[in-house]
Amino acid sequence: ADRHPVLVWRDAGDGFRYPELFERQPIGVLQVGVTARCNLRCGRCPRVHDSATYKDTDLATFTRHLSAFDPSQFHTLLVSDFGEVTVVKNFLEYLRAARRLGWQRMEFVTNATNGSFRLWDQVFSERLAAKIAISLEGIGAAFEEVRGFPWDRFSANVQMMTDANRRHSAGAEFLFNAVAMRSNLHALPDIVDFAAKHEA
Repeated sequence: ADRHPVLVWRDAGDGFRYPELFERQPIGVLQVGVTARCNLRCGRCPRVHDSATYKDTDLATFTRHLSAFDPSQFHTLLVSDFGEVTVVKNFLEYLRAARRLGWQRMEFVTNATNGSFRLWDQVFSERLAAKIAISLEGIGAAFEEVRGFPWDRFSANVQMMTDANRRHSAGAEFLFNAVAMRSNLHALPDIVDFAAKHEA
């Protein structure tokens, strides 16, 4: 399924304007974002840092637009875009709304800076994610240099997530995303080791 095309939703009419997409071949992933906001200011991120530039998609709009698509025509719903999904206070309600619409396999990307036990416990107890991609560009000081976020807190959050996944026997898959740069090539083996210790 990962080799199938990815359809990125940008407009409520996309599902109706391009029916030939569904007729030619199955679409692997429908990607729908819920926010463009982020709580980090990574040194090499192309985003501007004016918070007024980025906004959330409200739950009603998300639900209305997602209902334009038939879940049976897709393998996966990717609920992520350019922002950090866990900054949306009612993020889990978006996943629950998608589940009610018939989406059985959902994924999202996170920077794992949210340390809410309740959030991650509910994600896995309700089986709201089949896969979670966690982004990082280094380990320890190398991570902090790029992300500007304490490594100890990040690694503790990742451990909390993997513990909740095991506790609820949720079977979610973890994937670790790293942008390869000249400045962090030396850290890639450490990233692989870290990922292997956390069910990736």
